[in-house]
Amino acid sequence: MPYSACLTALPGKISRLCVAGNTAMTDIFLDRDVSGLCAAPYRTTHNGDETVHLPDFPPIYIPHLPAPFVGGDITAGLAVLRMLNAQPLGTALEGIGLECGSLAGADTITECYLTSSGLAARSLNGASVQSARGISATGYISLLAVLLELKVLDSFGHFVRHNASTPLAAKIAADIAPYGQTLRLSLPYGLWLSASDVEELLKVKASFSLALEKLSAMLPLRKTNLYLAGALGERVNPDWLVALGFVPLGLCVYTAGNTALEGAALLALNPGNGTDFQAKPLCLTDDPQFQQAYCLHLRFVWNQA
Repeated sequence: MPYSACLTALPGKISRLCVAGNTAMTDIFLDRDVSGLCAAPYRTTHNGDETVHLPDFPPIYIPHLPAPFVGGDITAGLAVLRMLNAQPLGTALEGIGLECGSLAGADTITECYLTSSGLAARSLNGASVQSARGISATGYISLLAVLLELKVLDSFGHFVRHNASTPLAAKIAADIAPYGQTLRLSLPYGLWLSASDVEELLKVKASFSLALEKLSAMLPLRKTNLYLAGALGERVNPDWLVALGFVPLGLCVYTAGNTALEGAALLALNPGNGTDFQAKPLCLTDDPQFQQAYCLHLRFVWNQA
């Protein structure tokens, strides 16, 4: 039984809480100084792994905060994954910040796929979308994977408007048109994918695959499991990540769901359990060859260098 379900099954008065959030949200909740998170060199005012007392609340356990941008949500997730003897890896990818980006919801596109007549979409519950207010992170990832497969998008993230390989690709490419100083692909429901959105997603991909490449030099990559957490980890198809070059073919990728919630429930039941680990930040920008390495990863393929 999930730890969160165990908590809801417990009768009686609430005697302890656990707040598992990122460092900024944790310190805002605790009304502590967050200025150290606003500019480099980044720092936190405390390391967590403590029980705090706030007015009108029972005792609150704050998980270990290993680094300025590695918070209690990560620690809580690690606590659960360590029960599985698993190795997690992140960088965050969210729909927020993109032109049609949105958190996943019933009226949000969470998956794009091909039909014989063109692009189609599914919403949060897996149903075909009838109307949509935005596109979630998994919606964008699946869309890019489809466009790459059709060669309507090349590996450098450029729209390909001509020389379509199939009639279906030509039909979709016909919806790519200039918009101001850029290009964008018109999608159903009044939504679109802009060239700038593709660029932002490519930057996330480059950061992710570069970090994974650096870790692979330290760990036996073929013996390492990759666990995807959060809303992305609940709905992403690992094949999309392979197609876009986030991960190499053959790496075992698992979806772990809301590990922060499960970890918070575990730590509420057993404060500190499974959080006795050391975190060593891997600072990619300290490498003199960072710019060159980063540029090599600015492609929707797994870097072979």
